[in-house]
Amino acid sequence: MSTAVCTLFEKDYHFGVAALCNSLYRRGFRGTVFAGYRGPLPGWADKAEAIDWFKLFKASRLSPAEGLEIIFCAVESDFHFTKYKPSFMLALFSEPSLDISDLFYFDPDIVVKTDWKFYDLWVEHGVAVVHEIIGHIMPQGNPIRKRWEGFINESGRQVTNRINYYLNSGFCGLKKQNAQFLEIWKQYIELAATGLGKDPASWDSEDKTHLFFRYDQNAFNMAAMSCDCPVSEVGPEGMDFIGGGAIMSHATWKPKPWSKKFLSAAFRGISPSRQDRSYWRNVRKPINVYGSGRKVKSTLRKIMFAAFIGRFYRRAE
Repeated sequence: MSTAVCTLFEKDYHFGVAALCNSLYRRGFRGTVFAGYRGPLPGWADKAEAIDWFKLFKASRLSPAEGLEIIFCAVESDFHFTKYKPSFMLALFSEPSLDISDLFYFDPDIVVKTDWKFYDLWVEHGVAVVHEIIGHIMPQGNPIRKRWEGFINESGRQVTNRINYYLNSGFCGLKKQNAQFLEIWKQYIELAATGLGKDPASWDSEDKTHLFFRYDQNAFNMAAMSCDCPVSEVGPEGMDFIGGGAIMSHATWKPKPWSKKFLSAAFRGISPSRQDRSYWRNVRKPINVYGSGRKVKSTLRKIMFAAFIGRFYRRAE
């Protein structure tokens, strides 16, 4: 039985995958990262070798450092990747050649900031989840949660976990024995899709009368409410949404750290974030994303200068 990490990416999100893998290795993770993807593989993965033992995906393997391997899995589903997460994790659990006991999903714009042993300990207490920062306090009497309860009951389930916070679906970790959480999450996504269709642009809305105004994330929250397994929660500091967490750093907004123009942003009153700094501190090894390192040093200097500008020039809230 083994512990594994997985993520999903396409287009320029490969920059985030490299930083995620580097941060995992830096914090003591040794094992396999399964990276589901669409489109071509990035240049830093050009030495990946095809493997033929994987039954569920056309796959290739890259070993950037001793004790770390990345298995790239070509995904053929037409689901938007934010809605494909539970399906991907269930597929990995079901692959007999892998024998995975503990599985962690990270969005490709996350980097790990604490010793990997923390994550191993975390899933001993249930499904590992982190609170969102926007509207994260959501008590039992919240009208949105009450409508979720109605949906859960109509789907043939009931509320089993009394959760009072809105959860971010960019990360979760769990033991195989708690895979029911993924099955329920997947079920709710599919139930919603039958009424909404598969156009990702139609799935997220600011209209709070919509049961799935944040499609996959609302389904994720409903799954946490109605699974039979325990849920272990960390506050928004767990993703660097507020300071003091030092667990992981999640760059949820755009532009992403790998495409952000720090100096021009600073002169618009936008200072570098914790997430920006965390990304650029994890792009050198074992995966060298930017080659010679000149770009990395230059960008880190720009971040420092942009932070200095931000001490005097900030956009009004």
